[in-house]
Amino acid sequence: MNENYYRILGLDNFASDVEIKRAYRQLAKKYHPDKNQNTEEQFKRITEAYKKLSDPAFRSLQDEWLRNPTAVNQQVYNRYQQKPTYRKRTRYYTTERTHFSPKVKMYGSVFIIAFVMAIILIPIGLMYKASSYHFNQAEEYRLKGQFGNALLNYKQAITWFGEKTEEASVAAARIGLYNLNNADQATFFITKGLEYASNPYFLGELHFLKGRIYSLQNEVDKALEEYQIAENLGYLQDSIALNMGIIRAFYQDEFEEGISEFDKILAQNMNNEEALFGKAWCTQRLNRPLQSLEMYNDLLKINPEHVLGNFYRGHNQIVLGDTLNACRDFKKAYQLGYQPAFIYYSRQCGNYQ
Repeated sequence: MNENYYRILGLDNFASDVEIKRAYRQLAKKYHPDKNQNTEEQFKRITEAYKKLSDPAFRSLQDEWLRNPTAVNQQVYNRYQQKPTYRKRTRYYTTERTHFSPKVKMYGSVFIIAFVMAIILIPIGLMYKASSYHFNQAEEYRLKGQFGNALLNYKQAITWFGEKTEEASVAAARIGLYNLNNADQATFFITKGLEYASNPYFLGELHFLKGRIYSLQNEVDKALEEYQIAENLGYLQDSIALNMGIIRAFYQDEFEEGISEFDKILAQNMNNEEALFGKAWCTQRLNRPLQSLEMYNDLLKINPEHVLGNFYRGHNQIVLGDTLNACRDFKKAYQLGYQPAFIYYSRQCGNYQ
């Protein structure tokens, strides 16, 4: 790879999707062959650059090459190049008729059937093999942290419609969401996966990841719908319950429903910090200070440096009239780096400093 497609569009290497589209429209109008003579070649370069940067997988590879040109696998990149064409061979046949015995005809029929089956089955076998090959290559790149090359190979594994199509879709979506923090890339691979996936577990994870994206975009109703689909497909119940509990408690103020979701997790693991904090916070908002204090105490026994656990237990202590312990909790939260705790410490604890 030796072409910077951002530069062709007059952009820097950090341009957004919106900037790329705007630059393309402006340059396309300026260099369109119908309006300007002798600009056809420039127009083709602009169009090619826009198409390349519109492909999420190729764009990741371009970004990675700009950071470290030697890390890009030239052989993988060459898949985007035009393949050579071959001249069709000319066959010559005699006009003389040949008569075959029934036995020869039978063998000929068997051969033709076998040949046709080979034509059908061999490409299918090669497709499955190619899908597995690209998936394994993608896994190696992922483990090395070369996410651009990983996404490109995952995309190839999906394109070949082999046995690794579902796994490739899920793995690529995870990289887009968790490693690159790119919701658009994750959505691209989730959409591909939902087109081809039939395994309930992989379908469940794809819907779960789609719900996570909706949550990050504050579209919590859509997120709940996706989590519900994932739950019906049998995906990991603790992950679904945690995310649904967070939405119920912190976005929709449905504290009883939030407690119900967190209890599903605590029934399996009483030491889950996120579930303990979520349940304690919900009971606190429901004005049950003694119950929430007990939950905060359980949380801080597991992790004494849980910042929000210390801060909100301090609030709970104020409600119960225990200012001394409240001030200790506010001070601890502030020492752990939570700046709002200093405001409460200064306001409530002047006599305890």
